[in-house]
Amino acid sequence: MGVPKILLVDDTRMLLEIIKSYLANSAVQVFTAQNGKEAIEVGRKERPDLVVLDQNMPVMNGVECCAAMRKDPLLKKIPVIMISSRATPEDLEAFKQAGCDDFLAKPLERQRFLAKLHAFLTEVEQREARVPCRTEVTMEIAGTSICGICEEISLHGLYISTDLMASLESRVSLRFKLPGKTDNPLITAIGRIAWLNSAGRLLKPHLPPGFGVELLEITGEGLTILRKNEIREFVESRKNK
Repeated sequence: MGVPKILLVDDTRMLLEIIKSYLANSAVQVFTAQNGKEAIEVGRKERPDLVVLDQNMPVMNGVECCAAMRKDPLLKKIPVIMISSRATPEDLEAFKQAGCDDFLAKPLERQRFLAKLHAFLTEVEQREARVPCRTEVTMEIAGTSICGICEEISLHGLYISTDLMASLESRVSLRFKLPGKTDNPLITAIGRIAWLNSAGRLLKPHLPPGFGVELLEITGEGLTILRKNEIREFVESRKNK
């Protein structure tokens, strides 16, 4: 069996690039189309294993495209996940009547998107590649300031070792610099404590006690996109070391 194929369909090029980036760690081939008519053409050529289809598109919208796929002998058995910013009962019924297998509401949060696709294709990897990143982090949780050490980092999260435990789902303010250059800018962010690695229950024994933080928002001075790109470049540079 070859590498699974996923077809992403949306008329917004930027959104296509974002959701393609969500699949960067998955062992899948990703194809794209920008309207329903183009999706049918790419689908017939590539025979994808899963189609992720936006509803609102020019030329042929998502409902029309899905209905056409269900009538096509080459495409009719391919699972389709519809994406839409609307989710009225009428919309959901229209998606069902067109033959959609599932639905995702915009905005597309990364973890929810990957979990949905993983249910159809187990090759879709929900975990991000983390790389070593030993740097000091100052945090504020529920008005209390604490310090910790970032042991690992990914584009969307950090693992922080600390003797002070916090509650799951707590919001945390973070301040840290990426290791390497002395003039690296200070990164400030808002995060969510996603999992705990307490001394009494080490979920990941290779890591010291602490917690995993999902990055929700890059804040502070400087353009957010620049800070995100700095994290991305750091992770990419450490992947093969």
